Amino acid sequence: MNYNTEREHDRCLIDLVRTLDGAGRLDIFRDAFRIEEALGPLEESKHKKAFDVELKFAGLSVAIETKVHSDEGGRWCLPWQTERIAEQRSGVRGLNFFVTYGNSEFYTKPYEPGPASPEFQHIPLGRMSHLVESSLAALPQIGQNTEPVEWLRLMKIEKEKREKAQELLHSFAQFRTRYLEVHGENDFPRGRVAFSAPELAFPVFSKLVEHWDRSEYVAKFGRLAIYPVRRFSPVVDSILNFWGMWREGTGSALTPDLVGPERALYLEVNEDFNLNLKSTTPLDAEQQEATWSRLCRADWPLGVQGGPP
Repeated sequence: MNYNTEREHDRCLIDLVRTLDGAGRLDIFRDAFRIEEALGPLEESKHKKAFDVELKFAGLSVAIETKVHSDEGGRWCLPWQTERIAEQRSGVRGLNFFVTYGNSEFYTKPYEPGPASPEFQHIPLGRMSHLVESSLAALPQIGQNTEPVEWLRLMKIEKEKREKAQELLHSFAQFRTRYLEVHGENDFPRGRVAFSAPELAFPVFSKLVEHWDRSEYVAKFGRLAIYPVRRFSPVVDSILNFWGMWREGTGSALTPDLVGPERALYLEVNEDFNLNLKSTTPLDAEQQEATWSRLCRADWPLGVQGGPP
């Protein structure tokens, strides 16, 4: 199966729930999704136009919105996708779930991961992996079908990449430092070397945010947001954005004399792993020069190196 295709995950889940229902083991599904209500037998399971999967049991309807590496619509133009679905299902007796198999697990809205709508429960990769593993252990006959076995294998690969992300990025950092020293630069020039590994960046960014949220920096500088941005490549940029610094924290008054009241400067780390100072709207040449001059006069910690935009 193609792990990046959400539809294939949906098909595997539908087939698995049908099998569990036929074997009288829907308790495995209930436990993995932490459903307390009685389900009753499965009456219908299908793809829906408004969301990805509906599992209709005698007792209630289960709606599932699936994400692998895609963002939940609504980041740039509200409302969010799960908010729209929740509104459409407001009269339905059922539960709503937001299932993530990949980087979508780490995207924040704006500061918390998971679904934007509180009407949805988040089912991360670990619980989906546990569902398939428990099903294979309880019903060995499921393993005769290669698809669930392959599905679980790919989820384990995704899990292992997350566990080794910090180690792998450390190896890359050593190469990056030495390579840029040769060229006397602080970033890869576009067209010479390109590196984008969001499946490594997002888990590491998420750990950084966990530490940040427990530190004294939150009160002073605001919170961090994590999300993807599509550039020129089909692979999205991994963004760690200091939204809170300029919206809520001390950064809300960051250099207003340089850029004026109609825009704000903010900090962002993307797939090049540089800390970038950006503006909500473009700066003219004079403003860019004034901002760069101000940054050069700052007393930066040892090891911090910068370059003009």
